[in-house]
Formats: sequence, C-alpha cells, structure tokens
Amino acid sequence: MIRFILFVLLSLASMASADQPENSKFLYTRQGCDPFVEVMDVMSGKYGEEPLFVGEGLQFGTRGQPYTGGAMFLVNQSTGTWSLIHLYADGTACVTAVGTGFTPYTGE
Repeated sequence: MIRFILFVLLSLASMASADQPENSKFLYTRQGCDPFVEVMDVMSGKYGEEPLFVGEGLQFGTRGQPYTGGAMFLVNQSTGTWSLIHLYADGTACVTAVGTGFTPYTGE
C-alpha cells in the first residue's frame, strides 16, 4: 500500500512539473524484465515470435531520465502476435508492449 501511495504522489508531482507543456501526456507502466535469454526463450518458445527488426533507442524513467538501449520487435507471422522488447547493456530485456493482429504495412 505504501508503494502505491508513493507511486501516486510521484506521478502527481511529475504531472504538475512546470517543465512540461500543458498538453504533454504521460503513461506510467510496469514492464516485465528478465535476462535477455529468458525473455527470448518465452517469446520464441511459447509464442513462436522471432525478431523482425532491431534498433537503438531510449526509454524514459518516471522522472524523465533517459535510459539508452536497444529495441527489438518480434512477430509471429502465422498467428499475428507481436512483442516489443527493450534491451540493456547489462543483459536485461524488458517487455514494453505486446499485441495481436500484426500485418505488414501496405501504405493504405
């Protein structure tokens, strides 16, 4: 309960920050993180997802601090499931988002 109260207070303090434009929106999430090998075992074994592309990027902490790392987009082209994971130098991988209905973009 104390963690929840602290989370709410930090969220409200961040939203009230004078540094942010009024129309800025923030989404605070919880991400599942494990060693990269374990995450890949689940994504490929349980969901049949394989990497479609990789890149470098940033994640931002609750106070706006950037964390550099890689990103990997995984898909199962047969079932249409997909996952976005972020990779960090210490070997940790965090599942940022998952979904269904993956189809290649055709421009329409």
